[in-house]
Amino acid sequence: MAPLALGLLRVAFLSGAVSLLTLGSLWMFWRRVPAPWVGVRHALWTGGVVERDFGPGVYFSPRFLESWTRVDGAMQLMRFGGALDEHSGAPSQPGSLELRTRDGNSVWVALAIPYRVVPGRAHALVRAGLKHTWTGLARETARGVLVRQFSELSLTQWNDGEQRQAQVARTLVELNAALVRYDLAAKSILIEQVVFGEEVEKALQKRQLDAQKTLLSQVAAELERAQGNDLVAEETQTELARLEAERVAQFAKLEFEASVERDEILRPAWGYHTLRRAEADRQYESELAQGALALALTEARREELLQAALASKGGEIYLGRAAARSLQIESVKLDTRDPRVPSMLDLDQLAALLLGRERKPRQ
Repeated sequence: MAPLALGLLRVAFLSGAVSLLTLGSLWMFWRRVPAPWVGVRHALWTGGVVERDFGPGVYFSPRFLESWTRVDGAMQLMRFGGALDEHSGAPSQPGSLELRTRDGNSVWVALAIPYRVVPGRAHALVRAGLKHTWTGLARETARGVLVRQFSELSLTQWNDGEQRQAQVARTLVELNAALVRYDLAAKSILIEQVVFGEEVEKALQKRQLDAQKTLLSQVAAELERAQGNDLVAEETQTELARLEAERVAQFAKLEFEASVERDEILRPAWGYHTLRRAEADRQYESELAQGALALALTEARREELLQAALASKGGEIYLGRAAARSLQIESVKLDTRDPRVPSMLDLDQLAALLLGRERKPRQ
Protein backbone atom coordinates (compact mmCIF):
# COMPACT_ATOMS: atom_id res chain seq x y z
CA MET A 1 0.00 0.00 0.00
CA ALA A 2 2.79 2.44 0.76
CA PRO A 3 4.42 2.25 -2.70
CA LEU A 4 0.96 2.63 -4.38
CA ALA A 5 0.09 5.68 -2.31
CA LEU A 6 3.48 7.17 -2.97
CA GLY A 7 2.98 6.64 -6.73
CA LEU A 8 -0.46 8.31 -6.69
CA LEU A 9 0.95 11.22 -4.77
CA ARG A 10 3.71 11.68 -7.33
CA VAL A 11 1.17 11.58 -10.20
CA ALA A 12 -1.03 14.18 -8.50
CA PHE A 13 1.93 16.40 -7.83
CA LEU A 14 3.11 16.20 -11.43
CA SER A 15 -0.41 16.88 -12.77
CA GLY A 16 -0.77 19.92 -10.54
CA ALA A 17 2.63 21.21 -11.56
CA VAL A 18 1.83 20.82 -15.24
CA SER A 19 -1.54 22.58 -14.80
CA LEU A 20 0.00 25.46 -12.92
CA LEU A 21 2.76 25.74 -15.48
CA THR A 22 0.23 25.78 -18.34
CA LEU A 23 -2.05 28.34 -16.69
CA GLY A 24 0.92 30.44 -15.71
CA SER A 25 2.27 30.45 -19.25
CA LEU A 26 -1.15 31.39 -20.62
CA TRP A 27 -1.46 34.23 -18.13
CA MET A 28 2.09 35.40 -18.70
CA PHE A 29 2.23 35.27 -22.52
CA TRP A 30 -1.32 35.60 -23.83
CA ARG A 31 -4.04 38.30 -23.64
CA ARG A 32 -7.75 37.89 -24.45
CA VAL A 33 -9.99 40.70 -25.74
CA PRO A 34 -13.71 39.81 -25.35
CA ALA A 35 -16.48 41.17 -27.59
CA PRO A 36 -17.51 43.97 -27.97
CA TRP A 37 -14.37 45.49 -26.45
CA VAL A 38 -11.38 46.81 -28.38
CA GLY A 39 -7.87 46.17 -27.11
CA VAL A 40 -5.11 48.82 -27.08
CA ARG A 41 -1.51 47.57 -26.62
CA HIS A 42 1.18 49.53 -24.68
CA ALA A 43 4.94 48.86 -24.94
CA LEU A 44 6.29 49.00 -21.37
CA TRP A 45 9.93 49.65 -22.28
CA THR A 46 9.25 52.42 -24.79
CA GLY A 47 6.11 53.78 -23.13
CA GLY A 48 4.32 54.12 -26.46
CA VAL A 49 0.89 53.01 -27.71
CA VAL A 50 0.78 50.63 -30.64
CA GLU A 51 -0.95 52.35 -33.59
CA ARG A 52 -3.58 49.69 -34.01
CA ASP A 53 -6.93 48.59 -32.55
CA PHE A 54 -7.17 44.92 -31.63
CA GLY A 55 -10.62 43.37 -32.01
CA PRO A 56 -12.04 40.44 -30.01
CA GLY A 57 -9.62 37.51 -29.89
CA VAL A 58 -6.51 36.07 -28.16
CA TYR A 59 -3.08 37.67 -28.73
CA PHE A 60 0.51 36.72 -27.79
CA SER A 61 1.74 39.44 -25.45
CA PRO A 62 4.29 38.87 -22.66
CA ARG A 63 3.27 40.75 -19.54
CA PHE A 64 6.78 41.91 -18.74
CA LEU A 65 6.98 43.60 -22.15
CA GLU A 66 3.44 44.93 -22.82
CA SER A 67 0.26 46.09 -21.06
CA TRP A 68 -3.28 46.38 -22.43
CA THR A 69 -6.24 48.77 -22.13
CA ARG A 70 -9.75 47.77 -23.13
CA VAL A 71 -12.15 50.29 -24.67
CA ASP A 72 -15.88 49.59 -25.12
CA GLY A 73 -16.44 49.43 -28.88
CA ALA A 74 -20.23 48.93 -28.72
CA MET A 75 -22.81 51.62 -29.51
CA GLN A 76 -23.41 53.86 -26.48
CA LEU A 77 -26.65 55.75 -25.74
CA MET A 78 -26.50 59.29 -24.38
CA ARG A 79 -29.85 60.45 -22.94
CA PHE A 80 -31.12 63.90 -21.99
CA GLY A 81 -34.42 64.38 -20.20
CA GLY A 82 -36.36 62.68 -17.41
CA ALA A 83 -39.83 62.20 -15.98
CA LEU A 84 -42.20 65.17 -16.19
CA ASP A 85 -43.38 66.94 -13.08
CA GLU A 86 -47.17 66.64 -12.73
CA HIS A 87 -47.67 70.26 -11.61
CA SER A 88 -45.22 72.38 -13.57
CA GLY A 89 -44.80 70.13 -16.60
CA ALA A 90 -41.00 70.51 -16.40
CA PRO A 91 -38.61 67.55 -16.12
CA SER A 92 -37.99 66.60 -12.49
CA GLN A 93 -34.81 64.53 -12.91
CA PRO A 94 -31.33 66.09 -13.22
CA GLY A 95 -29.64 66.15 -16.60
CA SER A 96 -32.68 67.44 -18.49
CA LEU A 97 -32.06 69.66 -21.51
CA GLU A 98 -33.65 73.05 -20.79
CA LEU A 99 -33.63 75.56 -23.64
CA ARG A 100 -34.79 79.05 -24.54
CA THR A 101 -36.29 79.54 -27.96
CA ARG A 102 -35.21 82.38 -30.20
CA ASP A 103 -38.27 84.37 -29.12
CA GLY A 104 -37.57 83.83 -25.40
CA ASN A 105 -39.89 80.93 -24.49
CA SER A 106 -38.93 78.02 -22.23
CA VAL A 107 -38.82 74.50 -23.66
CA TRP A 108 -37.65 71.15 -22.28
CA VAL A 109 -36.42 68.51 -24.72
CA ALA A 110 -36.05 64.80 -23.99
CA LEU A 111 -33.76 63.13 -26.53
CA ALA A 112 -31.30 60.29 -27.04
CA ILE A 113 -28.05 60.19 -29.04
CA PRO A 114 -26.50 56.84 -30.05
CA TYR A 115 -22.74 57.22 -30.46
CA ARG A 116 -19.54 55.15 -30.35
CA VAL A 117 -15.78 55.29 -30.63
CA VAL A 118 -14.77 55.69 -34.26
CA PRO A 119 -13.72 52.24 -35.52
CA GLY A 120 -9.91 52.00 -35.68
CA ARG A 121 -9.39 55.07 -33.42
CA ALA A 122 -9.56 53.54 -29.93
CA HIS A 123 -5.74 53.60 -29.66
CA ALA A 124 -5.76 57.36 -30.43
CA LEU A 125 -8.33 57.93 -27.68
CA VAL A 126 -6.15 56.04 -25.17
CA ARG A 127 -3.00 57.84 -26.31
CA ALA A 128 -4.76 61.17 -25.63
CA GLY A 129 -5.39 60.05 -22.04
CA LEU A 130 -9.21 59.83 -22.42
CA LYS A 131 -9.70 56.17 -21.57
CA HIS A 132 -11.65 57.03 -18.37
CA THR A 133 -13.21 60.39 -19.31
CA TRP A 134 -14.41 60.05 -22.89
CA THR A 135 -18.06 59.36 -21.97
CA GLY A 136 -18.27 62.46 -19.76
CA LEU A 137 -16.57 64.61 -22.38
CA ALA A 138 -18.96 63.36 -25.03
CA ARG A 139 -21.98 64.29 -22.89
CA GLU A 140 -20.74 67.80 -22.09
CA THR A 141 -19.80 68.44 -25.71
CA ALA A 142 -23.22 67.25 -26.88
CA ARG A 143 -25.02 69.42 -24.31
CA GLY A 144 -23.21 72.55 -25.49
CA VAL A 145 -23.91 71.87 -29.17
CA LEU A 146 -27.58 71.01 -28.54
CA VAL A 147 -28.26 74.11 -26.46
CA ARG A 148 -26.56 76.36 -28.99
CA GLN A 149 -28.25 74.88 -32.06
CA PHE A 150 -31.74 74.29 -30.70
CA SER A 151 -31.90 77.78 -29.20
CA GLU A 152 -31.90 79.14 -32.75
CA LEU A 153 -35.43 77.77 -33.30
CA SER A 154 -38.46 79.93 -32.62
CA LEU A 155 -41.70 78.64 -31.10
CA THR A 156 -43.28 78.38 -34.54
CA GLN A 157 -40.33 76.37 -35.86
CA TRP A 158 -40.50 73.99 -32.90
CA ASN A 159 -44.13 73.27 -33.81
CA ASP A 160 -43.23 72.73 -37.49
CA GLY A 161 -42.06 69.14 -37.98
CA GLU A 162 -40.09 69.79 -41.18
CA GLN A 163 -38.17 72.79 -39.81
CA ARG A 164 -37.44 70.93 -36.56
CA GLN A 165 -36.03 67.91 -38.43
CA ALA A 166 -33.92 70.16 -40.65
CA GLN A 167 -32.41 71.76 -37.53
CA VAL A 168 -31.76 68.28 -36.05
CA ALA A 169 -29.83 67.34 -39.20
CA ARG A 170 -27.69 70.50 -38.98
CA THR A 171 -27.10 69.88 -35.27
CA LEU A 172 -25.92 66.31 -35.95
CA VAL A 173 -23.32 67.61 -38.42
CA GLU A 174 -21.97 70.13 -35.91
CA LEU A 175 -22.03 67.55 -33.11
CA ASN A 176 -19.88 65.12 -35.09
CA ALA A 177 -17.51 67.95 -35.96
CA ALA A 178 -17.10 68.61 -32.22
CA LEU A 179 -16.80 64.93 -31.23
CA VAL A 180 -14.15 64.09 -33.79
CA ARG A 181 -11.46 65.60 -31.57
CA TYR A 182 -12.22 62.80 -29.08
CA ASP A 183 -12.36 60.15 -31.83
CA LEU A 184 -16.12 59.72 -31.30
CA ALA A 185 -19.04 59.76 -33.77
CA ALA A 186 -22.80 60.20 -33.20
CA LYS A 187 -25.19 58.18 -35.34
CA SER A 188 -28.35 60.28 -34.93
CA ILE A 189 -30.32 62.61 -32.64
CA LEU A 190 -33.68 61.16 -31.57
CA ILE A 191 -36.14 63.68 -30.08
CA GLU A 192 -38.49 61.80 -27.75
CA GLN A 193 -40.54 64.60 -26.18
CA VAL A 194 -40.89 68.39 -26.27
CA VAL A 195 -42.53 70.23 -23.36
CA PHE A 196 -43.22 73.96 -23.48
CA GLY A 197 -43.31 76.28 -20.49
CA GLU A 198 -46.45 77.73 -18.93
CA GLU A 199 -46.04 81.04 -20.76
CA VAL A 200 -46.09 79.18 -24.08
CA GLU A 201 -49.35 77.49 -23.16
CA LYS A 202 -50.85 80.86 -22.33
CA ALA A 203 -49.55 82.33 -25.58
CA LEU A 204 -51.14 79.51 -27.58
CA GLN A 205 -54.44 79.97 -25.78
CA LYS A 206 -54.31 83.72 -26.40
CA ARG A 207 -53.58 83.11 -30.08
CA GLN A 208 -56.58 80.81 -30.38
CA LEU A 209 -58.78 83.29 -28.50
CA ASP A 210 -57.71 86.14 -30.77
CA ALA A 211 -58.46 84.03 -33.82
CA GLN A 212 -61.91 83.26 -32.47
CA LYS A 213 -62.57 86.92 -31.71
CA THR A 214 -61.53 87.87 -35.24
CA LEU A 215 -63.86 85.26 -36.67
CA LEU A 216 -66.72 86.45 -34.48
CA SER A 217 -66.13 90.03 -35.62
CA GLN A 218 -66.32 88.93 -39.24
CA VAL A 219 -69.56 87.05 -38.62
CA ALA A 220 -71.01 90.04 -36.78
CA ALA A 221 -70.16 92.27 -39.76
CA GLU A 222 -71.85 89.83 -42.11
CA LEU A 223 -74.91 89.83 -39.86
CA GLU A 224 -75.12 93.60 -39.93
CA ARG A 225 -74.93 93.68 -43.74
CA ALA A 226 -77.60 90.97 -44.07
CA GLN A 227 -80.25 92.52 -41.80
CA GLY A 228 -82.44 93.35 -44.83
CA ASN A 229 -82.91 89.66 -45.56
CA ASP A 230 -84.70 87.84 -42.75
CA LEU A 231 -83.61 84.38 -43.85
CA VAL A 232 -79.94 85.33 -44.20
CA ALA A 233 -80.05 87.19 -40.89
CA GLU A 234 -81.45 84.13 -39.11
CA GLU A 235 -78.81 81.81 -40.61
CA THR A 236 -76.04 84.25 -39.71
CA GLN A 237 -77.31 84.59 -36.15
CA THR A 238 -77.36 80.80 -35.82
CA GLU A 239 -73.78 80.60 -37.13
CA LEU A 240 -72.70 83.32 -34.71
CA ALA A 241 -74.19 81.43 -31.75
CA ARG A 242 -72.52 78.20 -32.89
CA LEU A 243 -69.13 79.87 -33.20
CA GLU A 244 -69.49 81.48 -29.77
CA ALA A 245 -70.30 78.11 -28.17
CA GLU A 246 -67.34 76.53 -29.99
CA ARG A 247 -65.01 79.28 -28.82
CA VAL A 248 -66.00 78.78 -25.16
CA ALA A 249 -65.58 74.99 -25.41
CA GLN A 250 -62.21 75.25 -27.13
CA PHE A 251 -60.89 77.83 -24.65
CA ALA A 252 -61.82 75.53 -21.73
CA LYS A 253 -60.33 72.34 -23.23
CA LEU A 254 -57.62 73.68 -25.50
CA GLU A 255 -55.07 71.03 -26.32
CA PHE A 256 -53.18 72.71 -29.13
CA GLU A 257 -54.33 72.67 -32.72
CA ALA A 258 -54.87 68.91 -32.91
CA SER A 259 -58.13 69.03 -30.91
CA VAL A 260 -59.44 71.86 -33.11
CA GLU A 261 -58.74 69.88 -36.29
CA ARG A 262 -60.42 66.82 -34.77
CA ASP A 263 -63.62 68.77 -34.04
CA GLU A 264 -63.63 70.24 -37.55
CA ILE A 265 -63.33 66.75 -39.05
CA LEU A 266 -66.03 65.13 -36.89
CA ARG A 267 -68.61 67.93 -37.16
CA PRO A 268 -69.53 67.31 -40.87
CA ALA A 269 -69.77 63.56 -40.21
CA TRP A 270 -72.33 64.06 -37.40
CA GLY A 271 -74.27 66.54 -39.55
CA TYR A 272 -74.45 64.03 -42.38
CA HIS A 273 -75.60 61.33 -39.92
CA THR A 274 -78.42 63.56 -38.57
CA LEU A 275 -79.57 64.52 -42.09
CA ARG A 276 -79.69 60.92 -43.27
CA ARG A 277 -81.55 59.86 -40.09
CA ALA A 278 -84.19 62.57 -40.58
CA GLU A 279 -84.68 61.60 -44.24
CA ALA A 280 -85.09 57.95 -43.27
CA ASP A 281 -87.69 58.85 -40.59
CA ARG A 282 -89.66 60.94 -43.08
CA GLN A 283 -89.61 58.16 -45.68
CA TYR A 284 -90.73 55.63 -43.05
CA GLU A 285 -93.70 57.76 -41.93
CA SER A 286 -94.73 58.38 -45.56
CA GLU A 287 -94.65 54.72 -46.49
CA LEU A 288 -96.48 53.77 -43.27
CA ALA A 289 -99.30 56.25 -44.08
CA GLN A 290 -99.56 54.95 -47.66
CA GLY A 291 -99.81 51.38 -46.37
CA ALA A 292 -102.57 52.32 -43.90
CA LEU A 293 -104.49 54.11 -46.68
CA ALA A 294 -104.19 51.13 -49.01
CA LEU A 295 -105.43 48.82 -46.20
CA ALA A 296 -108.45 51.05 -45.52
CA LEU A 297 -109.34 51.22 -49.23
CA THR A 298 -109.10 47.42 -49.48
CA GLU A 299 -111.38 46.95 -46.46
CA ALA A 300 -113.94 49.39 -47.89
CA ARG A 301 -113.87 47.63 -51.26
CA ARG A 302 -114.39 44.29 -49.53
CA GLU A 303 -117.47 45.61 -47.70
CA GLU A 304 -118.80 47.12 -50.94
CA LEU A 305 -118.44 43.84 -52.82
CA LEU A 306 -120.00 41.87 -49.95
CA GLN A 307 -123.04 44.16 -49.80
CA ALA A 308 -123.43 43.94 -53.59
CA ALA A 309 -123.25 40.17 -53.46
CA LEU A 310 -125.80 39.94 -50.66
CA ALA A 311 -128.17 42.34 -52.50
CA SER A 312 -128.22 40.14 -55.60
CA LYS A 313 -130.72 37.34 -56.18
CA GLY A 314 -128.22 34.72 -55.22
CA GLY A 315 -127.39 36.66 -52.05
CA GLU A 316 -131.04 36.73 -51.05
CA ILE A 317 -131.24 32.99 -51.56
CA TYR A 318 -128.03 32.53 -49.55
CA LEU A 319 -129.42 34.66 -46.67
CA GLY A 320 -132.74 32.79 -46.78
CA ARG A 321 -131.10 29.40 -46.70
CA ALA A 322 -128.83 30.55 -43.86
CA ALA A 323 -131.85 31.79 -41.93
CA ALA A 324 -133.63 28.52 -42.55
CA ARG A 325 -130.67 26.51 -41.30
CA SER A 326 -130.44 28.55 -38.14
CA LEU A 327 -134.18 28.41 -37.49
CA GLN A 328 -134.97 26.36 -34.37
CA ILE A 329 -138.58 25.23 -33.92
CA GLU A 330 -139.50 23.35 -30.73
CA SER A 331 -143.03 22.40 -31.78
CA VAL A 332 -145.10 22.94 -34.94
CA LYS A 333 -148.78 22.49 -35.50
CA LEU A 334 -149.66 22.39 -39.17
CA ASP A 335 -152.86 22.02 -40.93
CA THR A 336 -151.99 19.78 -43.78
CA ARG A 337 -155.23 20.66 -45.42
CA ASP A 338 -154.17 24.30 -45.83
CA PRO A 339 -152.29 24.69 -49.11
CA ARG A 340 -150.41 27.75 -47.75
CA VAL A 341 -148.50 25.71 -45.20
CA PRO A 342 -145.10 24.74 -46.59
CA SER A 343 -143.50 21.43 -46.00
CA MET A 344 -140.64 21.47 -43.43
CA LEU A 345 -138.78 19.15 -45.67
CA ASP A 346 -138.88 21.58 -48.59
CA LEU A 347 -136.17 24.15 -47.79
CA ASP A 348 -136.79 26.11 -50.98
CA GLN A 349 -140.41 26.74 -50.13
CA LEU A 350 -139.44 27.60 -46.57
CA ALA A 351 -136.85 30.09 -47.83
CA ALA A 352 -139.38 31.65 -50.17
CA LEU A 353 -141.75 32.05 -47.26
CA LEU A 354 -139.10 33.71 -45.11
CA LEU A 355 -138.04 36.04 -47.95
CA GLY A 356 -141.61 37.04 -48.70
CA ARG A 357 -141.73 35.59 -52.20
CA GLU A 358 -144.62 33.76 -53.81
CA ARG A 359 -144.52 30.08 -53.31
CA LYS A 360 -146.04 27.37 -55.34
CA PRO A 361 -148.89 25.49 -53.63
CA ARG A 362 -148.23 21.94 -52.78
CA GLN A 363 -149.61 19.43 -55.23
